[in-house]
Amino acid sequence: MIKRVTADEAERQTVQDEKAAVESAIRRKHATLVAMADKFRDDSLASLNTVTTQLDTRLTNDLHCQRDNLRQLSQLQQRLQESVSGGKGCQLLTVAKEMREGRGSPQAVSKLTSVERSSVGRPVLSCKFTEDDVTQNVQGFFGSVETAWMEKTAPEVKVVEQFRWWGGARY
Repeated sequence: MIKRVTADEAERQTVQDEKAAVESAIRRKHATLVAMADKFRDDSLASLNTVTTQLDTRLTNDLHCQRDNLRQLSQLQQRLQESVSGGKGCQLLTVAKEMREGRGSPQAVSKLTSVERSSVGRPVLSCKFTEDDVTQNVQGFFGSVETAWMEKTAPEVKVVEQFRWWGGARY
């Protein structure tokens, strides 16, 4: 028996075939987009985790550095308080202040034979003053002590540079 297909049935079959093809293409596109979104999400999370880990490491290192700096500052402050409370350090600052104000005398400078200050184990100022060295430029307590002049006049100088003083501390 031969079955006859009418035009309506053929058209209906064609529409159903096209509909199935479109639905199949949509499912493939949807699956591709879902896979791309999953990959993007995974890559973004991995990148975010990497950045978060790096930031956490940096912040932890910075925190440790800040703690070390605070501990060193505390030790330095204690050393400075010990060295400035009387003695040669205080005497040097007094002479420097007097020199800045124009009240300094060669006798006051000559009494300072040697001044040793240490800041975390390094010499801050070490020099020998004599009456001939009064030509130094001492701007005083909140100014700078320039010691370059001692390079040729005083071989005992260990440190020849410009120092900034604030209450006896180098900064």
